[in-house]
Amino acid sequence: MPNMAMLIRATTILAALATTVQASEDVVRVRTSEGRTVTVQGQILDYTGVALRIRTDDGHERTFPAEKIESIQTEYDSRHQQADAALAAGRCEQALVLYGQALTGERRRWVRRRIVAQTVRCYTRLGRMAEAGEAFLLLARDEPGVADFALAPLAWTASTPSPELERAARTWIEMTSLPAAVLLGASHLLATERPRALAKLKELIVQSDGPAAQLAAAQVWRTEIVLVNDQKLDAWRRAIDRMPEAIRAGPYFVLGKGLARLKHDDEAALALLRVPILYPDQDRLGAEALWEAGRVLETLGRPDQAARLYRELIETHPNARHTVEARARWEQLIGEK
Repeated sequence: MPNMAMLIRATTILAALATTVQASEDVVRVRTSEGRTVTVQGQILDYTGVALRIRTDDGHERTFPAEKIESIQTEYDSRHQQADAALAAGRCEQALVLYGQALTGERRRWVRRRIVAQTVRCYTRLGRMAEAGEAFLLLARDEPGVADFALAPLAWTASTPSPELERAARTWIEMTSLPAAVLLGASHLLATERPRALAKLKELIVQSDGPAAQLAAAQVWRTEIVLVNDQKLDAWRRAIDRMPEAIRAGPYFVLGKGLARLKHDDEAALALLRVPILYPDQDRLGAEALWEAGRVLETLGRPDQAARLYRELIETHPNARHTVEARARWEQLIGEK
């Protein structure tokens, strides 16, 4: 079970999300079906993973799909602004403190939801995956959308979960009324309880839909890399093409690993590099992808390109799992020139 401190935090945030909205002047930029961008001004009444509701200046209520929202201008608490700045600078511990302070003073429900999303990013970057999971599930209980699932702190590598994370995952996997929780739990238990986790993922694929089912399928791919063939890789490519772009980072990583397994090295490098290039918020996975792409490029006999990737990994992800190895490879490749 999650520890008591975690449950207290979760209860506090859930209570915060339930609070009604307060008036404010907001400016929303919305992408139309024709590809144009329009500006709507008024008071945001609610903004979930599914839709944004706003009362415009003329008193009418309008609703827009969440995926059509390009940007929002509003007034944030100074601590919220400081937290965003700290997160952007990589000071995640400081950002968490500031987000906690901002949450207690923020009365708008949709802004509180945004704060919770930012805490998921912080916990994930810090490797505090159990806490990241609990915060993500708060969003998943509250009309989750594609953008929320893009934040899901899933496992995409073969690393063994910490004891705390494994205990949490065993709880999540049994929350059958919440597909996102089952997905999250099964993802982290693939390393230690594979038959049980696989069964749950396959149930999700059949019984659920949307991002939960699509990500469950991609999690199953992780177990199939060793026996992958070209036909299966083609099926993975088609499945990724059907996914919303926001949730493709992990699937691209698995596809890249599968391509590398079959020595399709050029394609493998391209698939892996999509992660750090297209999904810069995926800090930990981006670091893994840089390392794997560097190894592939070495196999292709492109040491200069591999060295550049290793250097990027060293400079942008100094605390990542493979940074020490990347530095050793970079120094050796540079020394061979």
